[in-house]
Amino acid sequence: MKKLAILPLKYILLLNLFLKLVFFLMIAPWRSDVVSDTILVSDSKGYHELALNILRNHSFAPVKDTADVRSMSAVEASGFIFSRSDTFRTPGYPLFLAAVYWLFGERPWTALLIQILLSLLTVVYVYKLSVLLFNTTQIAGLAALLFVLDIHSAYAANQLLTDTLFTFLFLSSVYFFLKGIYDKVSPFKMPGMGAFLLGLACLTRPIAFLYLIVPLSLLLVLPGKGMPQKIRSAVFSALIFAGIVCCWTSRNYVKYGHWSFSTLQGHSMFLNMCLLKSKIEKQPLDASRTYFQAKADSMGFRATSDVFQQAGIFEKVGIAYLMKHKLEYAKAHLMGAVNMFLSLGNRGMANSFGWSRAKPGYEFAELNPARISKNFNPDNVRETALGILIALLLAIQYLGSFLGLIQLKKERSTGVLLFFLLTILYFASLTGIVGMYRHKIPIVPLLCILAGAGLSSLFRSPKQL
Repeated sequence: MKKLAILPLKYILLLNLFLKLVFFLMIAPWRSDVVSDTILVSDSKGYHELALNILRNHSFAPVKDTADVRSMSAVEASGFIFSRSDTFRTPGYPLFLAAVYWLFGERPWTALLIQILLSLLTVVYVYKLSVLLFNTTQIAGLAALLFVLDIHSAYAANQLLTDTLFTFLFLSSVYFFLKGIYDKVSPFKMPGMGAFLLGLACLTRPIAFLYLIVPLSLLLVLPGKGMPQKIRSAVFSALIFAGIVCCWTSRNYVKYGHWSFSTLQGHSMFLNMCLLKSKIEKQPLDASRTYFQAKADSMGFRATSDVFQQAGIFEKVGIAYLMKHKLEYAKAHLMGAVNMFLSLGNRGMANSFGWSRAKPGYEFAELNPARISKNFNPDNVRETALGILIALLLAIQYLGSFLGLIQLKKERSTGVLLFFLLTILYFASLTGIVGMYRHKIPIVPLLCILAGAGLSSLFRSPKQL
């Protein structure tokens, strides 16, 4: 069959830069109204304020804490942990923003431009990892091109959020781990670098906290080095990762008396159960917040000023509800994982581009005609066209990934197959019941690598398969 022609890497990088700059110009993040209405909202506002606090006060915590949960309404109190950014958020992304602001001024758009440049390195690692796993530049070029064309990743690079930095750190970490496994190079240097970068990724987004289990399991079970050397390499990597993570848990212990990484887990459990209760009982989200906040208050939530204890109370309240609704939660969690892969996100993008005034909020993950129809509004042609384009690109990405998995099974590439499956399942299982497309962004590079392998197999002769 005819050989598939792919652009050289340098042109793919230029295309990546061009597409992301187009998004940058469409959003116009230098305008003051866009900054206040689109850029510095929700999580982004929290990261920005933390970065400014680091710059101006040389501290992650606020100089003066004036918030008093005892005087808040139930709905306000249910969001109190979220508002305590120095315990809710980890330091990676605020430090990144603080460094950018220190170099270029306190302007969020400068951080977006740096993220766009950082995405070029992610493209390079997509290419390098593809070559490492499949030993062909054809698959590598196609994988890099598919990643560049991913609209979700391009849009995320233009948001003041952790996605672009985390994806770069996570993917580069994976590259060094796998290079240590498959290239039979230094038993300590490559896995150690992978563990260091994964630690930084964890400080950027806590979802990576348990991921070390995946590469270390592959290191131990795949054939290669002797078992004693594998064990030493795994222990060395685990110690480096723990050292990075403990920098932050130690800070929390010194300041708050807890060896905890973040209050995120308690807040997330609480929010997920609020969403689940609203779904089951068909009631407004604020009603569920009020109900669970009353439960938390009865357990001493407002009686303590220890935010980690408050997060623990939220977690206990959430777990108690979950244990009574295991089946409903299992279904909701599975639907959240499915929604993570199928969510289009074109409505939020349309709002950022000025095509729509609608601002989609938290929605329970559902797949039904009424929910799907929201993404295809006949009164907004541009928004609908964007949704169709995203859907087509996702179809190509997922079909190619499926073919890639089949190809790996045919070639009996057990280690590579396990790596892809375990990593995808890891992120899918931790997404929760909302399942936004943002949760999928870290594994988009891996899906594109799989898709590159699968789609390129269609252009190979039977003898080459």
